Amino acid sequence: MVNSKHTNFNKQQIEDFVDLHCHCLPGLDDGPSNTDESVLLCKELASQGITTVVATPHQLGRFENQNQASLVRNCVDELNEIIENTELMIKILPGSEVRVDERICK
Repeated sequence: MVNSKHTNFNKQQIEDFVDLHCHCLPGLDDGPSNTDESVLLCKELASQGITTVVATPHQLGRFENQNQASLVRNCVDELNEIIENTELMIKILPGSEVRVDERICK
């Protein structure tokens, strides 16, 4: 049973639970360093009822110009392919973490 003072439901009643901010892609930032760690993280997320994850590697700071959109999409595709070969019921979507910065508008 999911415990919350604001809701009264159980895990079977949750159809989709989305994590909108997750550093789950291997080797791109300060998240998992390799694919095995990424899969372990996805297993933990799925065990908590999360069905969809938005991968959000850093885009600025020490990771500036390293995580281009095409790289993120390719890594997401690769991780989804690996996950499809497991029994995990979780889907990874591409995204990014962009902190508020004057360079956003440039």
